[in-house]
Amino acid sequence: MSKNIFYISNTQPELFPQNSRTKFDQYIDINELDYIKYNDLEVAVKSISFDTRQYVDIGLDIQQPHFMIMQTLDEEMSDTFKNFMESKGLVGQEKYGTSEHKSIEDLIDITQTKDFILCNTYYSEKGSTEINFIIEQRYARRNFSNIIFIDGNKIFHHIYMHSTQFYFLDTFVKNINQVMKDLVFYHNKVQPPRSFIINKKVLYPFHLPMLIRYDIGIMLGLYTETKSATKLLHYFQDDLYGGIRKSFPRKQFPANFFIRDVYLPEQDLIYFDLKKHNSSIKIAPLLFPTAIYEIRSNISEWTIHNAKYDKLVGVFQDRQKKDVLSVEFQNPIFFKTRKESLSNAKFDIEALIPNGSPKFAIGSPTYIQLIVREAPIEMKRPFNIFLDSSCSTSKELYPQNTNTDFTIELPERLKFRLNWTVSLKTLFLSNKIHNIEDCFITYENIKEDWTVVTRKKFILKNGHYNTLDQFLKKIQQGFRENRMPFLIKEVNNGRVKISYTKRITKGYKVNFIMSKYLASILGYTSSPRRMQFLRFDQNHEYIAPHNPNLFLTYPRNLIIGCNLVQSTIFGGEPFQLLRLVTNSDHLDSDVLSFEFLQDEKVPLKIREFKSIHISILDATGSPVKSEFNFPTRLQLMFSLE
Repeated sequence: MSKNIFYISNTQPELFPQNSRTKFDQYIDINELDYIKYNDLEVAVKSISFDTRQYVDIGLDIQQPHFMIMQTLDEEMSDTFKNFMESKGLVGQEKYGTSEHKSIEDLIDITQTKDFILCNTYYSEKGSTEINFIIEQRYARRNFSNIIFIDGNKIFHHIYMHSTQFYFLDTFVKNINQVMKDLVFYHNKVQPPRSFIINKKVLYPFHLPMLIRYDIGIMLGLYTETKSATKLLHYFQDDLYGGIRKSFPRKQFPANFFIRDVYLPEQDLIYFDLKKHNSSIKIAPLLFPTAIYEIRSNISEWTIHNAKYDKLVGVFQDRQKKDVLSVEFQNPIFFKTRKESLSNAKFDIEALIPNGSPKFAIGSPTYIQLIVREAPIEMKRPFNIFLDSSCSTSKELYPQNTNTDFTIELPERLKFRLNWTVSLKTLFLSNKIHNIEDCFITYENIKEDWTVVTRKKFILKNGHYNTLDQFLKKIQQGFRENRMPFLIKEVNNGRVKISYTKRITKGYKVNFIMSKYLASILGYTSSPRRMQFLRFDQNHEYIAPHNPNLFLTYPRNLIIGCNLVQSTIFGGEPFQLLRLVTNSDHLDSDVLSFEFLQDEKVPLKIREFKSIHISILDATGSPVKSEFNFPTRLQLMFSLE
């Protein structure tokens, strides 16, 4: 008969003042455990009540602005010094560099609500010239700073938000809207939008190119192109024609400091690139991404976790439904334990999210329910192995590893003499599964005598597209880059419309050819049987007769293969099948999670091994292709038949 023990994170503060709801200790007098009569024990986490309330901190770093905007003036306005001096308003003050200033942060304090305007090296009748002061413009009622770097007819804005900690999405959006509204442009009278983010669904057109730091873009739900760089200068070097000098050891000029201390240091940078756009961009902001939590505890003996040993006792997912998450493990995992461990229990809950570690706000205490029972005979006791596709040790040995096809090196060689089985207990993997593969468009302009005047083709980038709007914008970008005179958009009834934007010469034929899957995804055919031909010399526009289906090729079943198990007949062929997983209702989740209520025990084929190969396949028998935003995690249980 099993027994229960409940542990609570906020009890015994006099013994454990450092306890928190993610990491806590608890003491139980071992005599109080006498109601557990067994000598050989095993334990499992039966349930957990965990407050997931947290906040994000986007940080304030002069080398990594939250936003960057590039303003290009008319060519005749290329006088760097003149543009610099025209930035000086009624409250502008000149601040000079001195021998006491050793870095840009000695001159500029980005925590102040100011515009700091710098003049790059420029060329005059006297040759190369530097300016030894910056212009400071103070603004009392705003919550950001802006370093403005002037070079010829280019004005570079580096914007730093002062509010960096956010608990709620509404506050985050409101803060960004206020920053954009309060931006000041000293040239050409640029008018920022009154609301940059509308109804948490749309980015209003901003008529200047903008770069948004990756962490902020992720929270905004952006899907535009990203640019990686190892120096901030790389984002602007093609546009900076003034002198870019690495060091001026005897000179104390602000522009020199700025270039040396901000533009040139090596760092890992990713920014979303919002090119100058005249149409709105649909977004799906989310302050906190879906997280996977791992529970570690000393109540368990050591278990294998990838290429090491660990005290991992449970994994669960936060689906962001409620602040307090209540999880009950329907098919809990048991580990060998001792009363001494239960008496001095330690718990550590770690969140695994794609972009860093969460910061937990003040919240309700954590409750963990354990179930304790008599352990079976040692020889027959099942054991568990946790695998993670991102294992760094295995990646060195198997560099071809992906998050759906990977081999994990174990810390020891395992040997089995009897008829052991393995079953898949839990599975977590990224839901950024490719839903666009091998889609292309061909455009032909043909004379009456069948002479081909124009033939162009572009292939859409394979990948995961969250929304129809994102996908249509990608197609429109392909039209623009390949000089195809077409416009594609979603019309009011949710259907897709494609229009021809040029005048057609009499007698010419205009063919628009879509690959079979693309035609069906956009709704021009009911099923992907053949390519679709549209004749734009007959009609200037075509509205799809069917609703679009962006997830037409999304795999509804996942085939989990493992090299350790005996083959079974699957689709008429022998295959080492671990489990067939149905995936039918997870389209809106970032992470797919499966906890299996029934153990499907598959006999082992290999009795001795040092590594395990896992493959997650689709109906074609090929590994599922997905973005690398989240590694695959799974748990295997080994037991005797």
